[in-house]
Formats: sequence, structure tokens, C-alpha cells
Amino acid sequence: MALDLIFLSILLAMVAFGAWRGAMASAVGLVALLAGYVGAIVAATRLADPIAIWLVVPALVAPAVAGTLGFAVVWLVASAAGELAIAWDANRVEDSGRGGLDRALGGGVGLLRGGLVVVLLAVLASWLDAARDLGAVEGLASMPDASDSSAVAASGVVVESLVSSALSEAGPAGVMAARITAHPAESLGNVQSLLEDPRLTQIFEDRLFWTLITNDSVDYAMNRAAIRSIVEDREMRGRFVELGLVGPEAKEDPERFRAAMAGVLSEVAPRVHGLQNDPELNAVARNPEVIALVQSGDMMGLMGHPAIRKLIERVSASKQR
Repeated sequence: MALDLIFLSILLAMVAFGAWRGAMASAVGLVALLAGYVGAIVAATRLADPIAIWLVVPALVAPAVAGTLGFAVVWLVASAAGELAIAWDANRVEDSGRGGLDRALGGGVGLLRGGLVVVLLAVLASWLDAARDLGAVEGLASMPDASDSSAVAASGVVVESLVSSALSEAGPAGVMAARITAHPAESLGNVQSLLEDPRLTQIFEDRLFWTLITNDSVDYAMNRAAIRSIVEDREMRGRFVELGLVGPEAKEDPERFRAAMAGVLSEVAPRVHGLQNDPELNAVARNPEVIALVQSGDMMGLMGHPAIRKLIERVSASKQR
């Protein structure tokens, strides 16, 4: 409830500010902001590799750096161009004054801009909430609970829909990415619980299981002990439901869960089978320096490790082809 009051205050302030500035000035600010986000997306997807070379940054963080630079450049250019329109509008207002329609349109644009800001802040609040719940960041105990916020819930629906559409070709991985982005607290908790379950490790390491699925022998694969145990476990079924990998009806119906998971596993099987047989990836996984960096939580050191950089460069090269 506390977060909702904060978000409502921001929204009302944006509307009032937009009405005071008028339609032109408010629209210029909104267009510059949206143009900046488009520039960030284009830069992150098209210029990440050149940025990694020019600025000598790890390939893993290059998209974020490129996106930040793209946003800054496009936003500054759009804002500078918008100043010309604002100057023209100021001269017009001096001559004829700001009418009621101008203020109403300005308030409407302010509402749109405020809505965008609220969505972004709500997503940030949900991620901070997740960091607090998982113990990843200290000092957030006094932060309002994001799970009680209607604005956070509504923003999560919007963000999940947008990310799902953007990653529609990614299959189950795209569905999970959308759910984690929009609902990080519950999703990351479920992911952590799944990764800690020894049955998932058994399934991943079971070469026969993935060979059967890859060769369309799904029914035989689904009768392996580890996956059969998961199918009969209602709590585990619920975690897969909450991650969006299977439909809500699968939580109470083992047969529906089994059928849904068979489809998911059939889609990811070739990738998992390839990972299991990738000598370079297996060598990285056994590298004592990499293991030590993972255990210490040194992510920057991990990204800068030669073995990891070589692996990332290989993946980037394969995507370009």
C-alpha cells in the first residue's frame, strides 16, 4: 500500500507538471525518452561487439554498456532537437496564452510519461524486493513490501507480456525469462529451489534420458526415475507452473504436467544434449580457477577469465554466422 501511494503521487505530479508545461513541452520530453530507449535497444543488439573491442570491456557486459551509450546519445540529440520546438511553443504562448485544450493534452502526455516512470520504478522495486528476500543485498529491511503493491502487480503483467512478445521465438527459455523479469521474487525463489533439488541434477546428467528425448522416445524418457518422481511431486509441479513452463491446470493433474513437460523437454533436449557433449564447455566447468571464482561470487573476475571470454567469443561468433 505504501508503494502504491508513492506511485500515485508520482503519477499525479507528472499530470500536473504536464498540464503546466503544455502539450508541446510535455510531448518533447516523452518522445526524447522513448527515442532514448529505442536507441538503447538498437545499440545493445547491433553495437555490442564493436563496443567490446573499442572500450576493451568483457563481451558479457558489452550490450549493457552499448545500450547505456545508445540511450544517452539518442536522448541528448532528441532533447536538443526538442528545444527548438519548445522555443517555438514559448513564443506562441506569449502571443496567445496557453488554452485549456493545450493544458489538457499536456496533462494527458504527463499521464503517459508518469505511467512509464511508474512501470520502471515498479520493476525496480520488485527486483529490490527479490534481492532482500534472497539475502543478496543488505540494508533493505525498511523498504516497503512490493508484493502488496497493486501497481507492482499490474506492471509485472505489462512487462511479462512485452518480454514474452519480444522473446516469442526463444521457447521455454523466453517464457522463463519473461516471468523472472516481471516477477523476480517468486520466480528466482522457485529457480533456486529447482536448482537445489538433486533430481534436476540427475536428469541433466542422465545422458540416456536426453538421448531418448532427442530421438523422439519421449514416453520412455518420462519413465526414468528422477522425472517420474518430479511428476508425482505436487510442490515441484507448482514451481514449474509459477515459472510459466506449464499451465496452471498441471499443478493438480500429474498427467497434464507429464504431457506438458514432455513438450518442454523435447524443445530443449537438443541444446542440453549439445552442452553435455561440448568438450570446451566441459573443460571450463572443470577449470579450478573458474570454480573458485564461482564459489567466491566474483562475477567481474569470472567475466574477465580467459576461458570464459573465449567461450563467450565463440558464442558471439556463432550468432553472427
